[in-house]
Amino acid sequence: MPLDYNSLLIAIAFAAACLGVTLFAAWLSARTETFLLTWAVGAMLLVASVLVYSAYVMSPERHLVILAFFMHISAFAVFYGAAIQFRTGERPLRPILMAGIPALLVALPGFATRFDAIGFILSNLVVAALLFLTARQYWIGRSEALCGPV
Repeated sequence: MPLDYNSLLIAIAFAAACLGVTLFAAWLSARTETFLLTWAVGAMLLVASVLVYSAYVMSPERHLVILAFFMHISAFAVFYGAAIQFRTGERPLRPILMAGIPALLVALPGFATRFDAIGFILSNLVVAALLFLTARQYWIGRSEALCGPV
């Protein structure tokens, strides 16, 4: 039996929710590792974005797609902030805002002006950029890994 698109979205939301709960539980046992809480918040934002996007798929209304991608891009900005928090120990709010606000300003106008295809393209590009920036933070911190320098 093939899976429909909505079932796949629900599975993605369930997996992200499990990840968020796991990260939150890990933070409860190691409260000094605040980046775990930041990652949990990002995962829950991702869950919310997938659920709202699922509602958009069922009933394509402009406010739903804007809200879904606002939360989606915000989740990846939070992941970027968590990576900086993990690497440097700094509070993540400033990096989240510095990465998230421009990303939102680039991606969301396409949806707001009913050019959904442009909105989807730009949203995927900014999320890819945020993922690249997140990976870059971990790459910069790789020499601090327990196994020694690479």
